[in-house]
Amino acid sequence: DASLDLRESVTRGRLICLISDPSGNLVVHRQIRGQDLPFRDMLPGRYRVNVAFPALWLAPGLYTVYFKFFGTRGSGVEERHESERAIFAVDGDMDGISRAHLAPVLNWSVSLEAAVELARP
Repeated sequence: DASLDLRESVTRGRLICLISDPSGNLVVHRQIRGQDLPFRDMLPGRYRVNVAFPALWLAPGLYTVYFKFFGTRGSGVEERHESERAIFAVDGDMDGISRAHLAPVLNWSVSLEAAVELARP
């Protein structure tokens, strides 16, 4: 969760949530446009931004999350804000993950459908 301080009224805003890996590679980039925000016009004040994530299946490691806000003032000037970056850790076993960012828990099933007789020399 983050806070957004606006000193002037803003219209046509959009919020962006970004998650990066330790190398700065973007893992998540999601936005909500102004028409999907609870307010068409955002008045001056402090807003609390909360985002609920489903299970992301992130591989173990350190990640950074932050938010960007873009909007247009009544004068037509674009307003830009960026939240502080928060670091969070995903714990787990790295066995079998390699270099992937996503590591969902998989339920493996391997079964023999038909046996083949090997030729003898």
